[in-house]
Amino acid sequence: MNEHSLQIALEDYISSTKNNDYKSIVNYLYSGIFKMVPKKEITKQLKNSFKDDVITNYIDTFSIHSMSPIFNIDNYSFSKIKYYLEMKIDRHEDVLTKIIKNESIDYDEHTKDMKQQIRIMLKLLKSVYGDSHVKYDKENDEFRIWQLNTMLAIYEGKQWKFIRWMSGSVYKRIFPEGIVKKLATKFYLTD
Repeated sequence: MNEHSLQIALEDYISSTKNNDYKSIVNYLYSGIFKMVPKKEITKQLKNSFKDDVITNYIDTFSIHSMSPIFNIDNYSFSKIKYYLEMKIDRHEDVLTKIIKNESIDYDEHTKDMKQQIRIMLKLLKSVYGDSHVKYDKENDEFRIWQLNTMLAIYEGKQWKFIRWMSGSVYKRIFPEGIVKKLATKFYLTD
């Protein structure tokens, strides 16, 4: 267990995400999360979400921004991972559907609808991701969303596992009681 093994695990985890490999993604999740939601249920939900809404259609960039040195708390080894995620959402999906179904399109009306649609989508996406994290790319007619997120890497069972960092009491349910406070303190001091 070292930073090199962590880097390899991260690259595989990212590749699995980009390739919609839900089984590999679930195998990379920290086992404590299965105390809240059974592994079988998470696998089913991921499979269905990838089938209905293929993530690779939206992820443009998924890369590691920074990785803290490995730190130990009790018998656990951790690393704080900041990752950059950029998504693109093509605004043309509704138009393509009409073309495929051979429906007629009133282009004058569509131009008005399109401008309204862009304004509504932009407002909605900004309310979810924040004003400074969303833009409309007029040249490519798509929305761009970018975020810097944080996850926690945990060395468990001779391999690295991951969980997105969340605030609140989630960690009290997935980690042993004595670790939670130490982990939160160390996590916020680590960069």
